[in-house]
Amino acid sequence: MNSTIHTVIGTAAQDGRIIAIESPINGLGPSFSFGGPFDTWWRSAFAAFWGLVIIGCLVFCLGSILKLRSTSDNPHAHKQGQEALKISSIALGLSVAFGVLVTVVFYIAG
Repeated sequence: MNSTIHTVIGTAAQDGRIIAIESPINGLGPSFSFGGPFDTWWRSAFAAFWGLVIIGCLVFCLGSILKLRSTSDNPHAHKQGQEALKISSIALGLSVAFGVLVTVVFYIAG
């Protein structure tokens, strides 16, 4: 059996063909349209939640900056402040770029 598979793969590679399986979902994609008032409601709720996440990350980032500034005498606390600032900055950047990231994922998947 192993030699049969090797022969089939070798023949396909020599011919330049790629063996592909037909998609079982046949063109179906994600759809977030529920219609009517619910459609506008969930979009508004999602936008409000996203805004709250961005505000929360901004507050965490500003708190990290204040923590870093107030710990100039203690090297260990200063290092903890740097780590908190790094994590909060990454979280803020990802939450702001969330729309672009989701769009790219849907573009690649679709």
